[in-house]
Amino acid sequence: GLSSFPYVDDDIAIIAAPDHPLARRDALALTDLEGQRFILREPGSATRRAAEACLEWHAISVKVVMELGSNEAVKRAVTAGLGLGVVSKFGATPDVAGGFIVVLAVDGWECRRPLTVFYRQDKRLPSAQRAFLRFRKREGVRHVGVNGSRHVNGGLQFHGNRKVARIVGCAEDAFPAGYSGQTFFQKPLA
Repeated sequence: GLSSFPYVDDDIAIIAAPDHPLARRDALALTDLEGQRFILREPGSATRRAAEACLEWHAISVKVVMELGSNEAVKRAVTAGLGLGVVSKFGATPDVAGGFIVVLAVDGWECRRPLTVFYRQDKRLPSAQRAFLRFRKREGVRHVGVNGSRHVNGGLQFHGNRKVARIVGCAEDAFPAGYSGQTFFQKPLA
C-alpha cells in the first residue's frame, strides 16, 4: 500500500519585483496587501489554496489579474512588474538570491503548508531510498522559514492523501498528473 509522512513545513511567500512600491518599504502590514494586483497559480493549486485561505482569514481582498500554470510563470510575471505573487519559499529562493524578486516581509503573514513524502510500503526500495526514509522519519517535520531558519516542528503531522508531494527544492508542479507524488521515486501509481 501507499504510505506517507510529513517531510517539511513550507512557507508560502509573497513575492514582488525589486522595484515594486511595496518592496521599497521597510515595514508592511497585512492591510497593505488590500486591493493589490496578484498573479496566482491556477485554481486548485496547493500554493494558491493556502494563500487564499490565509488572505480570507485576515479579511484581505486582492485583485487577481492573472492565473498561470506554473510557479516559474508566476515568478516571471512578478519579475516583469505585473503584480505581486505567492509561491513556495523553496521555489523563490534561487530567484531571490539572483535579485530577480524579493520576498515581502509582511507583519502577520504566516502561511505555510506541509510537504509530504509518499512511498510504496509494499515494494522493496533501493538502499538509498530506505536510508532517506529512515532519516526523515527520525528527524520529524522541519519548518523552514522564509529567512532560511530551521527548527523541528512538534513531531509528525499527517496531511491527508495528497496527489503530489515534494522534497526540498522541487516545485509543486514538478510531475505531470498521474504521478504518485513520490518525487524521489517518480513512479506512476498502478
